[in-house]
Amino acid sequence: MEKQEEISFADLTHILFKKRIIGFKVFALVAILTFIYAFSPLFENNYKYEASSSISIIYNYKTPTNPEEISEGYVYYQDRMQNNMIPTIKGYIESYTLLRNVISELDIKNKKGEYLRVKKLKENIEIVNPNGSNLIMISVKDSNNKIAEDIANEIPRKLVEMAKANENLKDYEIVIIDKAMSYKLNSNTLPIFLIFGLAFGLVLGIIASFISTYYSKRIQLPSYLTENGFEVDLILNKQLSKTEIDKILYFVMLANFESVLIGLDDNIEKYNIEYIKEMFDENEIKINILNYTDNNFLVQSKLYDKTFIIVEENFTNKDHINQISNLNSKYNLGINAIYIEK
Repeated sequence: MEKQEEISFADLTHILFKKRIIGFKVFALVAILTFIYAFSPLFENNYKYEASSSISIIYNYKTPTNPEEISEGYVYYQDRMQNNMIPTIKGYIESYTLLRNVISELDIKNKKGEYLRVKKLKENIEIVNPNGSNLIMISVKDSNNKIAEDIANEIPRKLVEMAKANENLKDYEIVIIDKAMSYKLNSNTLPIFLIFGLAFGLVLGIIASFISTYYSKRIQLPSYLTENGFEVDLILNKQLSKTEIDKILYFVMLANFESVLIGLDDNIEKYNIEYIKEMFDENEIKINILNYTDNNFLVQSKLYDKTFIIVEENFTNKDHINQISNLNSKYNLGINAIYIEK
C-alpha cells in the first residue's frame, strides 16, 4: 500500500521558508500582472463615467388682459400648471419618443450592432429636481465618456425642440443652462481588484511552494525520512563541513559505537572523505564510507555497530531513499539517517 505523506504545521512553516523564493516569484508575477491590467484600457472598461446637464423651466403665467377673465377657476388652473411644471417636464424627458430620437440622432448601438433599447438607456439616466427650484439636472452614466456627454447634451436639445412643436408645452420656457462634461465616477472597483489580486498572488505563491515540494524528486523535509522508517539522529547545517563532521563524531562517541558505516549519495567525491576517516581513526572508531546506492552497502551494514545514510535537502533522490527504506524495513537493518538542512 502506497504511503501518504502527512505534513505537520512545523513542516508547512519549513516549506514556506525554504521555498520562499518560488512563492515570492509567483506572488510577484501575479502582482505585476494585476497592476498592469488594473491600469490598462481593458480595466478602464469597468469604470462608469457620468455627465450632467441642467435646464431651467419657467412657466409663462398668463396675466389676464380683461378683468372679466379673472375667476377662481382661472387662478386655480394657472397655479396647477405651475405646480405640475417639474413632473410634466420630467415625464417628457423620460418619454419613449424623446429617448428614441436621442438614440437615433446619436446612433447609439449595443455590442451586437443593434440600436440601444430605450429601456436600457433609461436605466442609466437620473433626473433630479433640487428642492424648491425650477431646475432639472439630467445625469447620464456610461462606460464611454463621450457617449455619456453626448446623451446628456442631446436630451435638453430634443426637449427644447419638442416644447416648440408641442401645444401642451407652449406655456413652458425651457432654457439649457450648461453643457455636460463627463467625469469618472468614484469607485471602489480598483482598490478591491488590487487587494483581491495581491491576495490571490499570495495564496498562489503558497500553493506553488507546496506543489514544488510535493512533486519534487528530491528530499525536502526530514519528516519524509521518518515516514519511510528512518530515525533521524542528527540534523546538520547546509553542508558536510569539518564542523558538521565533528558533530557526527561526537554523536558516535556518545553512543559508544566502535564501528560505523556511512552511506553517501552518487556524488561521493564532493564530501571531505579523508577528514572523516582521519577524525574517526584518531578516536579509534572503525569507519567505512560507501555509496548507499551500491548493493554492497546494505551487505556491509550488517558488519558495523551502526549504519547511517547522509541525506541532503533538495539533493538526495527520493527513489534512492525509497529503495533503501524497503530493504531496511524488510531485513531490519537498523539504518538511521543524518539530515543536512539547506
